[in-house]
Amino acid sequence: MFAEGGPLLPDLIERAVTNDQARLVREALNVGAAILHAEAAVENDPAIPSDARVDDNWLVNWRDNAAKVSAEAAQLMWGRVLAGEVKNPGKYSLRTLDFLRLMSTFEAALVDSIAPFALGQLFFLDGRGVANSKGVTYSTFATLAELGLIELGQPGVDRPLISWQYSAKPLTFAGRTKLLKVEMAPGVDFKAHGYLITKLGREVISLVERDTDPVYVEVVAKALAEKQGLSVTLGDLVPTDPGTWTVANARKVHA
Repeated sequence: MFAEGGPLLPDLIERAVTNDQARLVREALNVGAAILHAEAAVENDPAIPSDARVDDNWLVNWRDNAAKVSAEAAQLMWGRVLAGEVKNPGKYSLRTLDFLRLMSTFEAALVDSIAPFALGQLFFLDGRGVANSKGVTYSTFATLAELGLIELGQPGVDRPLISWQYSAKPLTFAGRTKLLKVEMAPGVDFKAHGYLITKLGREVISLVERDTDPVYVEVVAKALAEKQGLSVTLGDLVPTDPGTWTVANARKVHA
């Protein structure tokens, strides 16, 4: 029963239908805007697309998420996600989509701030002074660790040591625009102080279009070159096929 003078049931139904139609229109516009950003990203990417097909379940999840964002910055991000997945299916996991859906503006700003200092699986602490000068501090990394994007190592250890056993195959650490190649002399293990970036962290950071910090990577390269038995090469990173790249302007780094 409705109070006298209150809305009648047919009016409520009509309003509900109208509101639902308006929501569907908004969602379609949001998805369309994200797709336009994706098309632009694909056109500007020189890498050759993969022949593999994007998973249908992934596309449904992507559309549901993209439909709910109207801010241009968020639409741009979802466009980059779609472009990356179309170019290389499997690049972004459903967990990454879920993380992006829940990511706050503050958290997005933190990810943006640390992206220029990510090299492959690591944030090298040899370049921490450069990162600090750009506002990236320990508290930044602590928050990222809470979000599951990096691993800080054992509690109380300020400079966790990361190591790889000797391998005849060089180690490569790729940022967005720079690449470090480290060759080990026979019997020499690779050791460096740094924070490991998780799979989720690498996927999220890859969405940030910021060049690798040139001062940071130079400091890291020289610190590695000082270690006995390591040969370090630094070059510019140029993407080619999905998941592969070429290196331009490569040069040996000396301590």
